[in-house]
Amino acid sequence: MWRLLLVVVIASLGLAACGDDEVDVQEFYRRLSALENGTFTVTYEMETITKSETEVRDLVWYHDRVADFPLPLERVDLSGDFGFIARISGPIAYACGGEAGVDRLCSLDGRRVSEPEHWFVRPTLDRNRATVIDSWSERIAGYEAECYEIETVPVAAPYATHEMCLSEDGLLLFGETGPFESPDPDVAGMVISMIAIEAKTEVADDAFEPPYPVIDRTGSQAE
Repeated sequence: MWRLLLVVVIASLGLAACGDDEVDVQEFYRRLSALENGTFTVTYEMETITKSETEVRDLVWYHDRVADFPLPLERVDLSGDFGFIARISGPIAYACGGEAGVDRLCSLDGRRVSEPEHWFVRPTLDRNRATVIDSWSERIAGYEAECYEIETVPVAAPYATHEMCLSEDGLLLFGETGPFESPDPDVAGMVISMIAIEAKTEVADDAFEPPYPVIDRTGSQAE
């Protein structure tokens, strides 16, 4: 009897109650680990909602894992009315961009985590500060996805609720976070969402090379 009870308790540790259903928390973290270790290129429609406006932009997230660097190689291309920005994170990180019709350049950048990592992945990695409270299934960009609602404590992120939809092999096909809690009135209440419109489990050979000439910290073009 005690042995049977022990088996039941252990089996329930990876499940979170949600009404009459249960969320497979272990499966969420398996998919999150697959994302962290995956190779992919995903194009999103990104929507940023503030108290004053709603902005829609295209975002492309490149992601790869290499054996000799502790963090994944990442690149985020973000387009909009302001022009174009490419941010590359890796052993050497770059921020690239410029307005349309002017010479675009890249400069060295200290950031090591991309925007999608910062918004969705990092706040949910710590199981002591994130709770998966609901799950459901969706089909997005041609992939079957399991979607999760996650609550995080304020110390983990300036926002309390996340939604993430992940494919079997870890593609982030949908993410929404917010509303932000901030003393800055331009940030308070902000909601960011991204939905995939195209996804593939590969990256171009030159994805992590600067797309424009690189300038050093003095403003001179690097060799």
